[in-house]
Amino acid sequence: VMRLSATIREALKAKEEGKEKVILFCLSGHGLIDMPSYDSFINGDLHNYSVSDEEIQQFLKDVPKVD
Repeated sequence: VMRLSATIREALKAKEEGKEKVILFCLSGHGLIDMPSYDSFINGDLHNYSVSDEEIQQFLKDVPKVD
């Protein structure tokens, strides 16, 4: 709700100033779950990780086959 209200305030401000403005608003996920990830991203603590073909095969062997 806080992010949405800030977006609305920004749109009203642009309207009052007679400015055409692009305002991007994204609503996704669950904030309580996402916040630690955002914090890690902002602090540069996220690292790229590639899953090897061997790991993929190991994971897939436990997935039940569906006909």
